[in-house]
Amino acid sequence: MQERIYSMNTILKIFLYTLLTVSLVANELTWQKFEDALNSAKQDDKILLVSFYTDWCGWCRKMDNETYTNDEVKNLLNKDFVTVKINPEKSGTINLPSGTITFKQLASELGVRSFPSTAFLTSELLLIDVVPGYYEPSNMKTLLNFMSDGLFKNLSFQDYQLFTEAKKLNETNPSHKLNYVIGYFQLTFFDDKEAAYKNFETALNKDLITKEIYAALHFASSENSNKSKEWLKKAESLGYTEKSELDELVINFVKEIFATR
Repeated sequence: MQERIYSMNTILKIFLYTLLTVSLVANELTWQKFEDALNSAKQDDKILLVSFYTDWCGWCRKMDNETYTNDEVKNLLNKDFVTVKINPEKSGTINLPSGTITFKQLASELGVRSFPSTAFLTSELLLIDVVPGYYEPSNMKTLLNFMSDGLFKNLSFQDYQLFTEAKKLNETNPSHKLNYVIGYFQLTFFDDKEAAYKNFETALNKDLITKEIYAALHFASSENSNKSKEWLKKAESLGYTEKSELDELVINFVKEIFATR
């Protein structure tokens, strides 16, 4: 009986060890050759991430040691991306469908001007964006989610960062200006009228009584509804004439909110 218990314990230990090993291996980040990565991106419909670095770049090493070793970052990368590392200062070539190109030429064609820089391309080699500079794990997760969710089709990453920062700030320091900024983004870039309307209405209830907030409520309301017409009438009574006035107000609010941050 003791031998059987010993045997079962041994089997359990081996099983747990194997499970842990498989889990660790699955979460490892694999840097592929560009050609192999491109094939994988096409086959699995993933985004191609190219990390440009140099041997002398301290921030590149910091990103390797701190960002690309982060478990959450690795999970996101393994799920939706195929990863490549390229040093443009080293000799090397890439065989593309259009011909052969050097590492340096690729960096130049993508507009890489500093290191580290992270380029994102579709599986058809269409450039999505090149993001310069060091990204710590939290910001890298935001960037990867922005890319994998396809938000780059509607707005720049800088604008997306602004939107996410405004939401975070509104949780700790709520204000009518932040409600307006958040609602503006939801309406303009995400076409989420319901969420935008709630933020505009909150801003109005916090005494943001301007032609712009009434116009914003008009655009966030159901088209041609009585409520929409009422909001527009109020906006026009205060001198509202065109939609660009909403843009000007959000720019002014953003400058005020983030000027000292």
